[in-house]
This record gives sequence, structure tokens and C-alpha cells, in this order.
Amino acid sequence: DFDWRSNESGFYYQHYDFAKGIKFDNDWSTSFNYRIIGKVQDGSLIWLENRPHISLQKTISKEIIKWTLKSKQEFRFRKEKDLIMRTRIRLMAKSNKQIGKVKPYIGNEFFYDLEKNKYNKNWIVLGFDLTRSNQYAPTVYYKFISDLIDGKWISTYTLVFKITI
Repeated sequence: DFDWRSNESGFYYQHYDFAKGIKFDNDWSTSFNYRIIGKVQDGSLIWLENRPHISLQKTISKEIIKWTLKSKQEFRFRKEKDLIMRTRIRLMAKSNKQIGKVKPYIGNEFFYDLEKNKYNKNWIVLGFDLTRSNQYAPTVYYKFISDLIDGKWISTYTLVFKITI
């Protein structure tokens, strides 16, 4: 996957994520990923973080809803900063039925910092997958982000349009 972000002053963030996924017969899967993250500083793109991560996922598909529970272990190697290890746990409920030309979903992801021994971030997503083709799968979602900063929860949000190829 790749992600380029911009604001009023132009592009300021990029990441590239490479993965190898393995599916098992019993609705379990795993993936091994490597992400590189860069930000624009003083007009130049600087690669600031290397992030290998592994995940384990269980899917339970019922007639109306597909549930997924995913656990991810991240190792964040950041330029001129200490290594951060964190656990992310995501619960997602996605409709198995198409409503019009969309499939709605809702999810929650918890972030746990292993160095600080603290739950310190949360994402709630609400969105829908658009009609899928053989080449791509577009989705649109609202992401409500909460970060624990200096003992207080600070919230922001973003609207995301994503295409999986």
C-alpha cells in the first residue's frame, strides 16, 4: 500500500507498505509487513521511520455480518528516536449484504504502547466499500482519532478515500 498526504502547503507525508499474507483453511490469516515513512522537512522528503510489523487475524462470517479481529505487533525504528513497540487490536464488523452499491462497516482499533505500558490511541471508523471490480476496491470512511497526550484524550478526525489494487 502507499499513502501520500497533503494539506494547504502541499504534500507533507508518504509511506509505502510491502506485505506477504498467508491464509489458512480455518478463517485465520497472518501477514508480514514492512513500512517506510517519510515527511517533508525544509522542502525535502526525509525518510524518518522503518516499521516492520506482523499481524494475526480471525474472520467469522455470518449471513449478514462479517466480523474480523486483528492483532498487530509493530516495531517502530525512528530516526534519532528510541525504538517503540506497540500492539494494535482491531475489531471490525462489515455487512455481507450490499445496500444499493455499497457495503457499510464499522470498526474500532486500540493502540497499546509496550514501552509506556499504556493504552494511548484509539481509532473508530465508519464507512462503506464501493462497488468492487477485478482491478480495484474503493472505500470511503470517516476516522475518529483519539490520542492520549499529557494525560488528556485529544480527538481529531479525517475523511479517507482509499483504493486497494
